[in-house]
Amino acid sequence: MDTVRIAVVGAGVIGLSTASCISQLVPRCSVTVLSDKFTPDTTSNVAAGMLIPHKYPDTPVPTLKQWFLETFQHLSAIAKSAEATDAGVHLVSG
Repeated sequence: MDTVRIAVVGAGVIGLSTASCISQLVPRCSVTVLSDKFTPDTTSNVAAGMLIPHKYPDTPVPTLKQWFLETFQHLSAIAKSAEATDAGVHLVSG
């Protein structure tokens, strides 16, 4: 089987997350990230995000709870790993 070549447009948090997920989930792929700017020529090397439960009108509450739980478990595992600092994932309260 040939290697699948995939391009992701954008090197922000969404683009890089998408590229990372694709490279992990798609066997035999080559992922290229395209962007007009890369570090250090960007506004910032960090992006802040918060995990907050949110209700989507057409999505059943049990599904929302499952999504939140899976996301929290995934981020918690990263935050507790040796790669937490490099990944920029930290648990904070407030």
